[in-house]
Amino acid sequence: MNPSMSPKPDSVYPSFRSRPERPALILVLLAVLGIPLVIWSYQSVLRPRLSPERTIELVGRLPTSERGGWTPDTITVVMGERVRLRITSADVVHGFAVPKLGIETSTWVEPGKVQEIVFTADQPGRYEFMCTVWCEAGHWRMRGIIEVIDPNDSLAAERDISPPTTNWMETGIDIDAEHLAAVAPASPPHARDGAELWALIGDRPLLAYFADVDLRLLAPADAFARMSQPGTALASLTAGLTDGERWDLVAYLWAQRTTPQQLARGEQLYQRDCTGCHGVDGRADGPGARPDLTITAGSDMARPATDFSDLQAQAGAADMIYYGKLVRGGMGTTMPYWSGLYTEEDLWAVIAYIRSFAFSD
Repeated sequence: MNPSMSPKPDSVYPSFRSRPERPALILVLLAVLGIPLVIWSYQSVLRPRLSPERTIELVGRLPTSERGGWTPDTITVVMGERVRLRITSADVVHGFAVPKLGIETSTWVEPGKVQEIVFTADQPGRYEFMCTVWCEAGHWRMRGIIEVIDPNDSLAAERDISPPTTNWMETGIDIDAEHLAAVAPASPPHARDGAELWALIGDRPLLAYFADVDLRLLAPADAFARMSQPGTALASLTAGLTDGERWDLVAYLWAQRTTPQQLARGEQLYQRDCTGCHGVDGRADGPGARPDLTITAGSDMARPATDFSDLQAQAGAADMIYYGKLVRGGMGTTMPYWSGLYTEEDLWAVIAYIRSFAFSD
């Protein structure tokens, strides 16, 4: 035998036999890398193909047209059912969202084009959907319902999801009355100036001087008056201040009751849902605020949209008034109710943002 062809010892060609840990290492690597790959493949590829999916065609039309609104305007699905919505427009640009399901079209719903949304509702109940793009007068009619049925609970589909929890009617407040303050700031007060001022004169947190009242029921003008109420500790601290400085303290008081996160959420909702009437800057100059627009044929809008930059109106309105209007809608105006679309947190976030049009940071 040729010596060069003779087998080499293991010391020359190390083999797996001399290192038994290598097969184990390979198995570990396969487990670490392979199992996530298998799971991803199942979730992303196999499961969508194996799971039953129902496709529903949804068409949006101008609310004043013959078949205005959404068709269908009621969609019934079973809890856990995978649903694909194919959404299109029959006339102009629309938008689509189901806020309490956390779904919304990524772009506008344009005529002749299809937007698809796939969802699975895991909680039974009523979910309202809406158009998110101002289209014309009566835009608020672009609403519909997704009913999610629980086969084991026949009443579940009738329950609203995350309904408002504050009973504004119990307070006895009249949200339809005029709420113009007798005293109002001459210019938007500044919360930061109020914070700096209170740091100089305050002996405890400003909120502590209002702990005996529900600030949601207190108009800013009421808080302003309280700072001058004779014989009180608060009046003693604010004695000698100008009216403008007192209003800065009022703005600071309202700012203490919110957070940057709440304001950001409120701005997001306001810009999406309120600018059509109230305008981007809250000046009631949106396209839906024009007095000549109609809700339905022959029915003129009786009252204009609220101007949130009006300091007299803001100073005279308690937060609960805004809450009631959001939950119930504005009588005599085109403002719809939002209780089926907003959670309790959303409602107060919008109110906090509305205040920012009158109270600067």
